[in-house]
Amino acid sequence: MSGSGRFNVTRVSNQSSQTTGRFNVTRSSTGPTPTTDQSTQSREQASGSEPPISEIYPNLNDLLDKWQQWSDVGDQYKVLIPKDLPLLVDEVRIAEENGINFIEMIGSGGFASIWKVKCSRLLSNRQGMSNYTDKEIACKIISLQRYARNRTPYEAVNEMLREYTIHKHLVHPNIVRSEEVFNIIDKRTEFPFVRHLHFMELCTGSLQQLMNGGTLSETDARVWFKQVCQGLRYLHSKGVAHLDIKIENILYIDSNGERTYKLCDYGLSRIAQQVFGFTGTIRYMAPESRTLVSQTPIQTFPIDIWCLGLAVCESLGGNRKHNEIRDIINSITDQTVVNHMVEEGRLRLTTYEFCQLIQCMVVINPIYRPTIHQIIAHRWLQLN
Repeated sequence: MSGSGRFNVTRVSNQSSQTTGRFNVTRSSTGPTPTTDQSTQSREQASGSEPPISEIYPNLNDLLDKWQQWSDVGDQYKVLIPKDLPLLVDEVRIAEENGINFIEMIGSGGFASIWKVKCSRLLSNRQGMSNYTDKEIACKIISLQRYARNRTPYEAVNEMLREYTIHKHLVHPNIVRSEEVFNIIDKRTEFPFVRHLHFMELCTGSLQQLMNGGTLSETDARVWFKQVCQGLRYLHSKGVAHLDIKIENILYIDSNGERTYKLCDYGLSRIAQQVFGFTGTIRYMAPESRTLVSQTPIQTFPIDIWCLGLAVCESLGGNRKHNEIRDIINSITDQTVVNHMVEEGRLRLTTYEFCQLIQCMVVINPIYRPTIHQIIAHRWLQLN
């Protein structure tokens, strides 16, 4: 680049960097040689007396806009970064060198974002990944920084990797299939877990998208509920508690005219029958999870039953609060009341059997909730 007022713009991850902590802007080294006074001034600035970068380069925003438009920038910086991709330039380049190309973001959560990606070549020799070469799959991008709050580095890495260590062993038609992981290594420290990319099968959409702010019929709700129950029975048979069942974590795949529902997101899952303290999403949190005594053990499987009950209620009740839906269902004593509810349009119910099932799933005392095996055997799931 010439020395006519142009700049090199580089993106950095060092939080101690001046300005916004994201970019360093420096004059091109190909410009004219500075005078003695200029050199002295540069040394003084380097010693710590440098004013804010915005005062030196008042047109910084314009320069950054140019950088994002890939114009007037050196070839070494011309890396296409999709909007909202939580990776630095070097990290995107590392991913691309390993055949990983990011297409678009398809979901996000408290600790990660989900992206549709295309793997142009085999990521590893693990059985199954060859089926995804040159095909689109899902990639969960997890940043260690989000797990590092109030944790030691060891605890943060262990927390970040736990999901994959559990998920990789789960193989069931109603469980989103885990495929592979790819860790981006920090070049300066060689620390291997700066970014953790978890690859899994790409689904068509989510139950939340199907609802689209509305509700499902009881017949449609029975279809997804029955399949998710099969997936949850498999999890519990393996000793795994999901602990974050909600409509956002129920995905589906349309294939050959059939729709298959699948449970996803095992970031809070545990291979344990007991946990301590809070767990799950606030609006789905079971009563026993709200205890203020963090050292009180909580049974995990009944939490999944509670959350599953609220999820099917939400699919029928739409934007109503869970407490309101639960109160309505608990007030139903027979089919006559159900028919009255249908006439009023309060819930999209048609059978008293559904109310019976939900009344026992969302009972306050967890010891009285049914097991997943008892739910699958319930009469409501046997209806056509």
